[in-house]
Amino acid sequence: MPIAKILAGGVDFLMSFIVLSAAMLLFKVTPSIGIILFPAFVLYNILAGFAIGIWISALTFRYRDIQHIAPFVINFSIWLTPVFYPSTVLPDSLNFIMYFNPMALVVAGYRFALGNGQMPDYHLLLSVIPTLFLLASGLMYFKKVEDEIADFI
Repeated sequence: MPIAKILAGGVDFLMSFIVLSAAMLLFKVTPSIGIILFPAFVLYNILAGFAIGIWISALTFRYRDIQHIAPFVINFSIWLTPVFYPSTVLPDSLNFIMYFNPMALVVAGYRFALGNGQMPDYHLLLSVIPTLFLLASGLMYFKKVEDEIADFI
């Protein structure tokens, strides 16, 4: 089921990318050399989304209210991700907070690959650690409740 969601989201992403590519051609925007890394950022985006999604799906089975709370938490989390502001908006002493957000690397990577942005700070690679932790722990928890889910369905 989680992979089906990824594939459905992938179709939406592909359509959006086609529209973005057409707009870039229309407005004569040339991507930087970072376009070479675009597939890596897409794969990391899928990995981060899957890590979060596997937790939500496993927890929703056990705690039904999560299906109502999760969209609000996800919508609020956009304000914790540097989408509408650059990651340099935080002072240097607090900039480490950005490294715990898995989507910060995705946004910085897309800006770099598609929009002539600057190369993501190498510290943002630290956001891979929480993503891998979420993925590993989510898969273990999902495996633990998988039999109960199958019995329930």
